[in-house]
Amino acid sequence: MPDERLLDGLNPAQYDAVVHEGGPLLVVAGAGSGKTRVLTHRIAHLIEQGLSPFEILAITFTNKAAREMRERLNRMYPDLDPMPLLATFHGFGLRLLREEHSLCGLRSRFPIYDDSDVNGVLTETVRDLAGMNTADARVDEVKGTISRWKSEFLSPEKALESSIDPFEELCARSFLRYIDRMRGLNAVDFDDLIHLPVKLLEENEEVARR
Repeated sequence: MPDERLLDGLNPAQYDAVVHEGGPLLVVAGAGSGKTRVLTHRIAHLIEQGLSPFEILAITFTNKAAREMRERLNRMYPDLDPMPLLATFHGFGLRLLREEHSLCGLRSRFPIYDDSDVNGVLTETVRDLAGMNTADARVDEVKGTISRWKSEFLSPEKALESSIDPFEELCARSFLRYIDRMRGLNAVDFDDLIHLPVKLLEENEEVARR
């Protein structure tokens, strides 16, 4: 039976989410409706059911939400050790890359390039491919297209193969060079914090099990 102290004050829909058993559960709710509270109480409920905090991963969109969950759990369990891993999607991706960098073709202590750094690499790349006059005007469009392809897990080779016009071909060729350039710099961009961990978990069964 669930610990009723952890369920006090929950409405019926929140209660159902907290005590849900089995496979995945989708919770759809608007801002300020108590999503962070539900997640925190669900984590506490799992702990009360005997699940080790080491086996619990909670991923959210913002650092603020992750921090709030951590603070609430600390109030519920002042001596909880270990604390469940609470992180943003990008934060968890970075943690995984730090731990498994060699499997992703990275050396340790790799930097994360911000928009300015990425623009510098892509401007040089597009300039080499398209000429000095068009590089500055097109680099933002090229960056946006590459970012979309990464989110769709489309390889540069597939992007090149499916290009439908000269601009998409330019983007695909830039994508190929950009990946090689970033690998040479031992650097990742913000998209890679999602793209590379997902590929790793899909392609490496041992890491996925762990």
